[in-house]
Amino acid sequence: MDALAIYRHYIGSYYQLRQKICSPLPANIRKPDKTPSFSTKDIGNTIIWHDFGFESPYGYGPIGFVALMEQVDYEQAKEIIRNKGFKASSY
Repeated sequence: MDALAIYRHYIGSYYQLRQKICSPLPANIRKPDKTPSFSTKDIGNTIIWHDFGFESPYGYGPIGFVALMEQVDYEQAKEIIRNKGFKASSY
């Protein structure tokens, strides 16, 4: 699996790289938005995300995304990724 698979696991299998969508972040972390504010882009070896309405304390890579979606810290997010079978080279 690659980094995009991590995002798709939480957002849905339909999600495509660079697609703008309304924020998928939990409502207790970020107020839901009515206009698309979330997108991803490829920066070489991984895919980073950006949400115009949120500053991530965990960074903008797949690990930071999982930390926010699961509401855990950075180290716990890495463990969740490993346990779900995502390849380490993708994040």
